[in-house]
This record gives sequence, structure tokens and C-alpha cells, in this order.
Amino acid sequence: MSVALELCDVFYGYSERLRPSNGPCLCGVSFRVEHGEICGLAGHNGSGKSTVLKLGLGLLRADRGVVQVFGHSAGSAAARARIGYLPEAP
Repeated sequence: MSVALELCDVFYGYSERLRPSNGPCLCGVSFRVEHGEICGLAGHNGSGKSTVLKLGLGLLRADRGVVQVFGHSAGSAAARARIGYLPEAP
């Protein structure tokens, strides 16, 4: 089975202005979702769920680590051709 989404040791932090002195919002996140598998992200407000999705879509770039969609770098033309995204507010 192919890997649909993979995050490997991903770190991401917002700028100091947006998140003062709280450190990175994602710290060493690693997981994989196989093609055809159903996955849910659950957690408290501010726990990084939306950030993980935005990293997978290529809307954000990880500070460290690897984010791949179907074996391609997140945000690349090849990755974008494989996924669809409908934002809550355009």
C-alpha cells in the first residue's frame, strides 16, 4: 500500500508576534496515513490539528522534518495534483 500522508520528525513554530514565548506548536510530530486508510485528528484547541493539515497541503512549510503527500514534497505540483481542499472561509 502507498503512503498518502507522512510527517517525519516535523517541527513548526509561529512567529514570536503570533505566539509569544510558548515555543514551537509542533515538536517532533511523526505519523503516516496509508492510501485508503481513514484518519482523524483529535485534540484541544491550539493543539496543532489545523497546522498539521496546512503542512500537508503545503500552505505552511515545516521548520524541520519532512512532509510528503503520496511520496512527493507537500506543496509541490505533483502533491497538489493528488489532493483537494475546501477551506471553511475562502
